[in-house]
Formats: sequence, structure tokens, C-alpha cells
Amino acid sequence: MVYASENTNFQSWLLTFDADSAHIPRNDLIVAYNTQDFTSTSIKTGTQYIDARLNYAIDFLVGLRSSLLETWEYRYFGEYADVVGAPVSAHTHGAEIPFCFGGNEAFESIKGVTKERQALVTFTND
Repeated sequence: MVYASENTNFQSWLLTFDADSAHIPRNDLIVAYNTQDFTSTSIKTGTQYIDARLNYAIDFLVGLRSSLLETWEYRYFGEYADVVGAPVSAHTHGAEIPFCFGGNEAFESIKGVTKERQALVTFTND
């Protein structure tokens, strides 16, 4: 549940600062988030919140960069606890880097890690 005091009415939620979507026409958002697709208003507003704060911004920037140069993107859906230990009690941003680039003490058996890849992993996990 996101901002429980604000998200009991989806149309009202869209007018709040927390919805972070004032630049998108309200009617477009209402149509995009069909009530039939959600089991509660909280789940509906929570989904919109994540889309606005994470997915839209990432997709926009990838599109912008890709229009100017070759790019790639990935989304990691692994178990972060495998990297930082269970239960997850630490920040996990960048925890997927060793899986992509090698390095990190958790992967000592990986051979042929370049100096550059190790530097990226070390920097990311710092």
C-alpha cells in the first residue's frame, strides 16, 4: 500500500504530488489503469506509483539514449538475498552487477575477470 491516506480514490490520487504524473493527461491514465485489472484501489495506485517513479523514467531515458547511440538494458529479477545474505537488510541496488560482469568475492571461482569488470563491481558494491 502506498500513501494510504491519499490513495482511496484513483482519480483524486492522480492529482497528488506523490502520483508524480502531472505531465500525463489525466484521462489517459484513467484509461490505462483499468479498474477491472486490480483487486483494490491501493494496488492500482501502487502500480501507478511504481510505473511513474521507476518504469516510465527508465523507459524514457533508455529511449532518449537509444535515439543517439547504441544501448542495451536489462532488468534483474533474481533473489537479492543470494548476494547480500538473507534476510535482505541492506540496499540491493547494483547487486546484480556480479552476475553480469563477474567479480565480487562471492564469485571467486569465476576465471578471466578483467581489471575493468572488477573495478566496476568494486565501485558498484562500495
